[in-house]
Amino acid sequence: MRVSELAKYAGKVPDNFYDCEIEGFCNDSRILKKGEAFVAIQTGQADGNDYLPAARGKGASAFIASSCPGGNTAEYPNLFLVKDPARFLGETARVLLEERVETRVGVTGSAGKTTTKELIALLLGLSGETLASKGNYNNTIGLPITVLEQLDHPVAFFVIEMGMSYPGEIQRLVQIVRPNMRVWLNVLTAHIGNFKGIEELREAKAEILIGREADDILIYNRDDLLVKSRVESEAGMKYSFGATLGADLRIVSSKMMNLESSLLDVEYEGRIYRLHHPLAGLHHSYNVAAAVMTALAAGVKIEEIQRALLDFRPVQHRGRLIQAGSVSIYDDCYNANPEAVKYVLSMFHEVDLQGRKIVVLGDMLELGKVSAALHQEIGVFVTGLEFDEAVFYGSEMKSAFKNCATKCSWFESTTLAADHVAEIAAAGDTVLVKASRGMHGEKVIEKLREKFE
Repeated sequence: MRVSELAKYAGKVPDNFYDCEIEGFCNDSRILKKGEAFVAIQTGQADGNDYLPAARGKGASAFIASSCPGGNTAEYPNLFLVKDPARFLGETARVLLEERVETRVGVTGSAGKTTTKELIALLLGLSGETLASKGNYNNTIGLPITVLEQLDHPVAFFVIEMGMSYPGEIQRLVQIVRPNMRVWLNVLTAHIGNFKGIEELREAKAEILIGREADDILIYNRDDLLVKSRVESEAGMKYSFGATLGADLRIVSSKMMNLESSLLDVEYEGRIYRLHHPLAGLHHSYNVAAAVMTALAAGVKIEEIQRALLDFRPVQHRGRLIQAGSVSIYDDCYNANPEAVKYVLSMFHEVDLQGRKIVVLGDMLELGKVSAALHQEIGVFVTGLEFDEAVFYGSEMKSAFKNCATKCSWFESTTLAADHVAEIAAAGDTVLVKASRGMHGEKVIEKLREKFE
């Protein structure tokens, strides 16, 4: 995107304008690259406006700020002085999406958003050019940035992940995206610490429904009672997926072949279809079902879907099997909440493997006052399954360790846990790593690779 294009879609010409290419957008001067636009965001910890000089020193191509240090605006080329930089980004992205995207797809839920987003993008790509928001750029800063960076020409579909940590966040994302298709996966206890209870959390997720037009399509999980009860009164076009009778795409059976393959039988319009996909576990079959139902609602033929699913590759840190020499690692360490942890533990318990199974679990964050109890449940849950060893790490997972009656250990830090796992792992073992993002489970994976590769 050029500065002139940004000015056009924003409806504002910057001070000290000169046209040049914007290589990207960044709100952290420490990692800003030459040619990127610097977005000065104010947070409780820092005022981004204070870092305009640092961004200028790194060669920023433009500046989006609410004030200028020292008031000397002439020092900053392409300076967009606005009341709220985050809202400026959002409104500009909204205009761009409306002009260049035929069908906008919004995906939300407590778990499975990124994998489902990528699956939907793969399948809709059978019907027209499709983009998907980058990684987990799913909040009020990241979502507009990924739109402005990626959407440089008209496309048929743009699939956008919508995350949430507090009430009102999804509503704002919906205002930006104005999705024609909305996909609601589930309501789990992720971020429960930021809410008074599960009902309030459900209502925050339900913001995905705000502003639906009569012809906007809603795809939802019929098996999730919190979701189902909330959408029952919704008018307009809606389609469901799930194992319960009455689902438009009904899961008949899901059989895991190994950690890289599952067979999913679904019923659609009175016929049974077999879907072979490269993801392990029933929880991923729900993500596949959501994506398939979305594609079907968009007019993609199921026979094409069956073939395309074989080409899908799991997203990094979200259920991908990798090799570290003679040791296998099931990398699912991007994030964690109690239900998601239980899903992946059950899957790992059920799969038939040749060597030992080692489970590595880090803290589940943002659970608030119920954190200790929920971590205790994980310890009890692990006890009821068959693993050769469980390794817990982090202050919260100490509660799980104390309530686990199988062979297990606990470490205060990720580094100590990684050292221990590398020490006990042996050729032929498979190691599952699951933790909240802030616990950096990838360090365990890096340590194993360092030793065995």
